Amino acid sequence: MGNNPKISIITVSFNAVKVIEETIVSVINQTYTNVEYIIIDGGSTDGTVDIIKEYADKISYWVSESDKGIYDAMNKGGIKALGDFLYFLNAGDSFYNKSSLMSVVKEIELNENVDVYLGNIICSFRNVLMGVVKASSFVTAWYTPPHQGMFIKRALFVNMLYGRSYRLLGDREFLLRLRYERNALFKLIDVVVSEYDLGGLSSSRQNSLILFREAKSLAKKYDGNYMYNSCYQYFKALLKYMSSYLISDNLYFRILYFGAK
Repeated sequence: MGNNPKISIITVSFNAVKVIEETIVSVINQTYTNVEYIIIDGGSTDGTVDIIKEYADKISYWVSESDKGIYDAMNKGGIKALGDFLYFLNAGDSFYNKSSLMSVVKEIELNENVDVYLGNIICSFRNVLMGVVKASSFVTAWYTPPHQGMFIKRALFVNMLYGRSYRLLGDREFLLRLRYERNALFKLIDVVVSEYDLGGLSSSRQNSLILFREAKSLAKKYDGNYMYNSCYQYFKALLKYMSSYLISDNLYFRILYFGAK
């Protein structure tokens, strides 16, 4: 691959008029320039497409059409991409700073045989910074690192793609296949890549029981301690769901991601 790898950045959006511009600007302002930028919009009707059109000359490819969910849209972007590596930065998320991508590329140039690079992310909720989530190669049915810190070889991605049978954990199922079926090589990089908005679908406390059911399905296939972990995670999901009616979102996310301090 050598120096100056091409990075395909893919943004998936749907009715994201309030947040799409911030995401786009964070991409086009990156100091690293060997970039292909793709936006896959799900047929927005709220003005999102109008904002995309304003930046059309900075976007390599964009489309607005109906899809079968977020993972179908992400697959569309990955298949369309031509870069050496893919990076998904969906509407509402943004790069940490203008040199984030340059810092990642320096790591890629030093470690050419790696399949997946995992960087750090900053979590925020309603414009309040919550803290840094450090990169981890710990991949199980119950936890995988957020895709907002992940760069993956395009050739590997297009041969696997995200499964569409999971509503919220398609990215987790994908990473488990990478690790256990393809023996993909992961590398942690000490770079803060992006700022991740905790207001997304998979972070919602009301979706915690759906997340549990999907994780349990994955655990049946990949987790040797399935029964023990399932019981533990069930009560954790139940408490998470119940807490949605008892404490504020801000306090909840601080406890979940960074402890009670």
